[in-house]
Amino acid sequence: MASDILSLADALVTDIQNRSTPIYADTVVSRQYEMTYDLGTFEKRRIDIYPFKYSTVKDTSREDSEYEFQYSLVVMERYKNKGNVNKQWIDDLILFVKDQIFNPFDNPDPYMIVDGGVRYWVADVDVTTLYDFDFLKQHRVFWSEIEVSFRRITQSL
Repeated sequence: MASDILSLADALVTDIQNRSTPIYADTVVSRQYEMTYDLGTFEKRRIDIYPFKYSTVKDTSREDSEYEFQYSLVVMERYKNKGNVNKQWIDDLILFVKDQIFNPFDNPDPYMIVDGGVRYWVADVDVTTLYDFDFLKQHRVFWSEIEVSFRRITQSL
């Protein structure tokens, strides 16, 4: 299971980078375990993918089980201009999160094909933090967090 959650996290990075509506060239998408950069100096918009949980949901038959894999996707961008943070800048980032992250996972055809033809489907997508006021105030960084759960059915391990 551990290799599945990592393989799917890497597939998420590739999926987000290669969307039909391209992610902006100044956006870095990567799988992370911890923040390895300084909030006050990073330059590009970031989408960090954190694998955080996997579990057996239920046995679907004697031979098959349903598994769930959960991820936290964090969208960040540092406000680089002087003065107060511009409302339009925040509005644009909120729309980016909705259009580029939330909507693609919340669609009528939620399957994602990953290496080896394994099918994962989106079980749940939730914007847990639309934007973090404290991060914006303290670090001048927009921070939005989206949790996505994927499931798959496979032979019991």
